[in-house]
Amino acid sequence: MNILRFPSFSKLSFLILHYGLYTVIIHASAILLYANFAPTLPPMLSFLRYFPMIEHSIVAFICVLLGALLCFYISKKEE
Repeated sequence: MNILRFPSFSKLSFLILHYGLYTVIIHASAILLYANFAPTLPPMLSFLRYFPMIEHSIVAFICVLLGALLCFYISKKEE
């Protein structure tokens, strides 16, 4: 039976993932709550207002993942 084995992350990369993803989720939740205060906006105006904010969350998510992978790569390279 072939079981997938995930690599064990280093402590630093795990902390980067933990705290980074927490902040991204909080930011996305704040955008959702902010968008609920103005539900009567036309769809195009809502898109123009909230898409740049969501884009920041997406870019932060990618940066957190790349930072964690970089720390993982560096810790494996040192061993």
